[in-house]
Amino acid sequence: MAKSQEKSLFETGWYKSLRYNVIPPIFVLIFTAAVQWLALLGDNPCPLDLEQCPRLLGSVYAWILTCSYLLWVFVWLWIPDKKFKGPVSPEGEIPEYQDNGFQFYVATCILFCALQFMNPLLSAIIVDNFPEILACLSIVALLLCVWLCISGRIIKGKVQQGASFVYDFYRGCELHPKFLGCDAKQLTVSRLGMSLWQVLILAAFFVGPKQAPEVVSLALQTIYIAKFFWWENGYYTTLDITYDRAGYYLCWGGSVWIPALFPLSQMAYGYGY
Repeated sequence: MAKSQEKSLFETGWYKSLRYNVIPPIFVLIFTAAVQWLALLGDNPCPLDLEQCPRLLGSVYAWILTCSYLLWVFVWLWIPDKKFKGPVSPEGEIPEYQDNGFQFYVATCILFCALQFMNPLLSAIIVDNFPEILACLSIVALLLCVWLCISGRIIKGKVQQGASFVYDFYRGCELHPKFLGCDAKQLTVSRLGMSLWQVLILAAFFVGPKQAPEVVSLALQTIYIAKFFWWENGYYTTLDITYDRAGYYLCWGGSVWIPALFPLSQMAYGYGY
């Protein structure tokens, strides 16, 4: 009897309202705004200055860098290569992932270092445009999340009982949706977010002083990221991938929150703090 009452409480009433109608929009608004607020605050003493508003849409340099990097990521997901099959989903689906994560990671590092050698100002441009790059990433990720929600909820009819459009946008409708032939989770979390973390800390290192703290910070983060890509197939068997749907929480978080938050210690050196 007690268990039945507890189950009823969580399926109706205030808990259901909080879960489906209150928490998702608050989460989306707070975290989306927080990324740009922190970026502008770190780059300018007065982020509320109206002159800063256009930066929320990115810049020419930022869009060129973002689109170029997205193309690089897509190329590595499109080229014919080995496939890794993940665990069977509760719906009976067997997801397939591109099995070239470590090669992609090494090639990305080599290419970036080569471009930096040919254009010594590249890293400075990236660091100077960091807030604008985050704005571009956020716009792209939000558009992707809208497409995923429309595709899953309206086109494929995968609607969770009691869930609003905002909740499906926030949590996602499908476990393993595809976008331009690529697994949405592999695209946003692994290939985009994690690799951008590496690129950003390399850029900050090239711009900042080359002293012990900077070297140690770069080395520790690089070891962690390299380990992730070496073990990338293992990541596709974790709860994040097997049970979390592809929505704002996972895809926007992977595309924007990771490169916005995780490189901050190294970016501080790049900004000269």
